[in-house]
Amino acid sequence: FTQALAAPGDGTNLIEVTGPAGIGKSVFVAHAIHAQGSDREGFSSVALRPHDAFAPYSAMHQIARCCGLSTGLKTRWQELLPTLARALPSRLIIEDWHWSDSASRLLFTALLRSPPQSAIILIHRGHPHQYDSLPIRTTSVPLNALSAADVATVITDETGQPATPESVEIVNRLAAGNPFWTRELARELTVESLAELDN
Repeated sequence: FTQALAAPGDGTNLIEVTGPAGIGKSVFVAHAIHAQGSDREGFSSVALRPHDAFAPYSAMHQIARCCGLSTGLKTRWQELLPTLARALPSRLIIEDWHWSDSASRLLFTALLRSPPQSAIILIHRGHPHQYDSLPIRTTSVPLNALSAADVATVITDETGQPATPESVEIVNRLAAGNPFWTRELARELTVESLAELDN
């Protein structure tokens, strides 16, 4: 991720961070940016919401506003795309792209076919490699469920006590490897017994 983000700015550098809800995609991006010696304040960002999926061009309206462009119901998007490509910030984070509407997804693909000079981090729940066929540099970072060893580390960090095989089994089964729920359940172990947690 950090190598892809630091790559020379020759055309578009698209980084897809994918995984199920709650897996920690946004947290991963924030930590990765920080590890590079930067922070999210150096990035422009767009965050989509569930209702955006039902409003045509909603995602593209938000991207355009992020670029300082004014759009409305009568916007001729195909004519605006070259201007939008030039106006894109050099570093842009688009969160929850899975909530984008179908019209915006088509326009976004068209936008990437005329590569802007931008590093774009696309965070979503969909399948990775959606844009590999386009004339841009792409990097896919799929995030997976925590392993048992990861769960043990979280339990130890949160409780201050070594994780036991039983605690790892119960937390891993209940959280299904989801980092957010793993941490929440591990915190519960400081006030509840394993039996209470399992019930």
